Amino acid sequence: MNKDKKKTAKLSISSFIKRLGYINRRAVFISLLILISGAFVIYKYLAEFIIIEEEPIPFGKIYDCEIETQWNDEKLWNLVWGDEFNGKGLPDANKWQVQEYNRRSNENGPDGWWTKEQVYLDGKGNLVISANKTENLNKDSDPYDYTTGMVRSLGFFEQTYGKFEIRCKLPTQKGWWVAFWLNSNDMTKIDGTGNDGAEIDIFEAFGWSDIIHHTVHWDGYGKDHKSTSKYVKINKIHDKFHTYSLIWTPTEYQFYIDGKLSWVTKGGGVSHVPQYLKITGEIAATEALASENWANKPGEAIFPDYFLVDYVKVYEYIEE
Repeated sequence: MNKDKKKTAKLSISSFIKRLGYINRRAVFISLLILISGAFVIYKYLAEFIIIEEEPIPFGKIYDCEIETQWNDEKLWNLVWGDEFNGKGLPDANKWQVQEYNRRSNENGPDGWWTKEQVYLDGKGNLVISANKTENLNKDSDPYDYTTGMVRSLGFFEQTYGKFEIRCKLPTQKGWWVAFWLNSNDMTKIDGTGNDGAEIDIFEAFGWSDIIHHTVHWDGYGKDHKSTSKYVKINKIHDKFHTYSLIWTPTEYQFYIDGKLSWVTKGGGVSHVPQYLKITGEIAATEALASENWANKPGEAIFPDYFLVDYVKVYEYIEE
C-alpha cells in the first residue's frame, strides 16, 4: 500500500470513529428525550388522578402552615358531643347510624359492601371497623366479595363550625381505606361554591401507605364536582394511635395531626350549614381504586384487618 492510500485509509477510519461517536451521542440524546417524555406523560397521568404536591412534605415530618389561624385558644373550647366507645356490641344507637349496602359495586369482579357485622365495640374502649373477604353477597358471578363498615351521626348530631377530633389506629393491609369526615345533604347543590355544604375529609388513610390525605369536596359528585387536597407523609403512622382534628371557622378549615397544623384552606368557600360526622372503611376491587394510586389490591391483603377508634369529640368555641 502506497503512502497516499495509507493516508486515505487512516482518514476513513478516523472519520468512521468520529461518525460512530456522533451516532452514539445522538442515540443517547434521543433515548434521554424518550425517557423524559415518558416521565412527563406518567406525571401528567398521576397529576390528573391524584393531586401532586408542588412542595413535597419532608418524610416523617408534618407541614406547619405559616398562616395565622383563628380560634386557637384551647381554654375557650367547650365539649358538646362525643363518644368514647365503651362497652361491647353495636355502637350507641342514639348517636350513630350504621348503613348496609353495596358501597363499591364492580361489574368485573368482587364488590365492596358496608355491613353491620364489620362494625362493633371491642370491650376495650374502641370502635372497630374491620375489613374482610366474604361469600358472594349479591349472587352474581363473582367468586367472593369484600365487606367493611361505617357509622354516621346523621339524624342524631350535626354542627356548624367548631372542633372535630378523632383518636384512632390505622389498618395495615392493602386494598381498603379509612376516613373521618363531615358531610351535608346540601353538598350536592351546585352553586360554584362550598358555602352551601361540603364533604370535608378530616383524614383519609391506607394500610399500605404512610400518606395522610386532607380533602374538601363541593358542588356534588357529578360533572360539576370540585375538590382541593393536601397530602402529608408521616413515617410509621400505622404503629400507634394518633389524633386527627379539624377546626372549622366561618372563614377557613384548619387540619391538624397530633395537634400540629398540617393544612389551612377555604376550599371552594367555607360551608355555613350544619354537617354530620362519618367514620368509614371502604374497600374496592375496581381497577382505578385497587391500584397504587389509591387503595392498592385487596387480593394481596391478609384479612381480616382492623381500624380502631378510641374516641370522637366535638367542641364549640366560646368567644369572649
